[in-house]
Amino acid sequence: MPLGLLALTASLRETGFTVEIYKPKIRLLKLNDFRNTTKDILKTNPKFVGFSTWCNSFSASLLIAEQIKHSNPKVPIIFGGPQASILTKNILTEFIFVDFILSGEADHSLPQLLHELKQKKRNFSQVQGLYHRNRQGEIIQNELQNTVTDLNKLPVPAYELVPKADVLKLDVGRGCPFKCTYCTTNSFFSKKYRTKSAERIIREMEAAYEKSKITSFSFAHDLFTFNNKFVIDFCSKLTEHNEIKKRNYKWTCSARIDCVSEELIGQMKSAGCESIFFGIESGSKKIQKNIKKNLSFKNIRKIANKCMQVNLKIYASFILGFPDETKTDIEKTLKLILELACKGAFVQASELAILPGTPLYKNYIGKLIFDGTVSNFSHSIIGKIELGLIQKYPSIFSSFYHLPINAVSRETIVLLCRFINILRDFRNTFFLIEDEIKSDIISIKLLDLFAKNRDEIKQHLKADIPPATLIINLIKRYLEVKFGENIPIQTQNVFMWEATQNLLKNKYLRWQIFSPPIESKNLNFQFHNSKNKKFKSSPIWHVLYSKYDLNAMIPEKNNWLKENSCQKKGKYFYLITATSDKSCKLFTITNIEYELLNLLQNNSVEKFLEKGSNLMKPVSFKNWLLKLINLGVIYQI
Repeated sequence: MPLGLLALTASLRETGFTVEIYKPKIRLLKLNDFRNTTKDILKTNPKFVGFSTWCNSFSASLLIAEQIKHSNPKVPIIFGGPQASILTKNILTEFIFVDFILSGEADHSLPQLLHELKQKKRNFSQVQGLYHRNRQGEIIQNELQNTVTDLNKLPVPAYELVPKADVLKLDVGRGCPFKCTYCTTNSFFSKKYRTKSAERIIREMEAAYEKSKITSFSFAHDLFTFNNKFVIDFCSKLTEHNEIKKRNYKWTCSARIDCVSEELIGQMKSAGCESIFFGIESGSKKIQKNIKKNLSFKNIRKIANKCMQVNLKIYASFILGFPDETKTDIEKTLKLILELACKGAFVQASELAILPGTPLYKNYIGKLIFDGTVSNFSHSIIGKIELGLIQKYPSIFSSFYHLPINAVSRETIVLLCRFINILRDFRNTFFLIEDEIKSDIISIKLLDLFAKNRDEIKQHLKADIPPATLIINLIKRYLEVKFGENIPIQTQNVFMWEATQNLLKNKYLRWQIFSPPIESKNLNFQFHNSKNKKFKSSPIWHVLYSKYDLNAMIPEKNNWLKENSCQKKGKYFYLITATSDKSCKLFTITNIEYELLNLLQNNSVEKFLEKGSNLMKPVSFKNWLLKLINLGVIYQI
């Protein structure tokens, strides 16, 4: 649920409007999908329909808006959000069905616009940031003179509309004063950095707990730590609040490497911070300067070490394909990515997306190419009708295009990003073999090594073999070369665990797309009856046996220890299940449960049910089956 819509909903409700946030119930691919969605929206007889526009969903927004205007021309169509704010005149010129665009923050301007639309004599001149057409069809522009300066005066976003989740995304502030050449945040929020007060943020956390018992929060702010004094004050007050109220609130945020210190990292961790997202973008000093990021690599390593020391997760994000990027620049980026993966970072990479309104857009809009391969920044499944829009208006949909560079091919960049995004799943393994990797990356040219194996990679992908399988085989080969038959027990077991998780997450994604199970809540067990054949096993789980306690061997679970002292010998049985395409859970199970699940894993559902009913008491077996259904291991058809 977009946080901006929740904030606007609260502002509109405060001024007397009734609001409904609509989320399409089907995947929008064909024209009929858009028509059916439009019918669904118009069932509520809306007086106005507004769209929050983002680059990856903008084509769909336009198609829905067009269908609404075609079905009911009297319904005003209002666009807002980053994409529309930056391309106001382009959109009003090309798409006649869009009536109004509100640029920038619309907390005050949207209620004002809707109030004017209700009047017989309308005066739009005082609505800040409004773009619209007059009766002659000319585009009228109202300047956006002021942003919201005191966020504490805004109503609490309508968080109650968010479907129940373990983590609530919390609106804590806006704006970034930096001027990175690829980013739109600076211009959309008028270059003004702001936060809500520490007291206000804590009140919103407490309200969420009182209503829904939520204790984990994701702070929405591109640069939460810009003001270190504020963050220290927040950490102090949250710690005090937790002690008084007996809470254990956890939270995550985004930051810049040069806007945190080792001391601040420690304070944030003590106050419940679980992870920080850092946009690092490049391992090349030249590229850092070109994109006006200007991060210190010494500081990057220092902060990564500190985060690992206090067991605070870091997400390190990179971009490949910047203008003037050479093979040497990319090589430096790849080595920094691998180095950070060895320090426990969740590394990720995306192809450069040229976003409207950025300096890169102004300099390179005429050189962009569309090849049908969508940047993973704008990743979405798009149908032919959306594809037609994207190809017709390159200046509006620039994020779906790419800028060719001389150093490497587009194909190489796309493949590199896919592989880098898999590395995060093996950060514990990389940590355990950090010394070996350190000694090797000094002399090995990673880009050349990738190019050497590119044909094999392409063949595997053509055969629909997941890239994860290739990564697993490469790591396995590397371990065999470095250690022979003497791979350390801890490394061997941790790699087995991470490889299993990776494959299960990939299976989860495919299974959800192609073969979703039929849910059944009415379970009627008759263990010695043929009705038991109505159960099926899902592909999103696996059982493991180990002679050592796996939980005691995983570095991230044990403050990043490598010592053998964390190995506990015995007989240990585990069930691993994918809960999404991004996460898995590890459960310790009994010997009997392991034996039964092995039968199930070998596609013997009937034997699994028969033997289970013999080895367990009926009530115990039924409860266990219910647990397996809740975990997605089996389902009833």
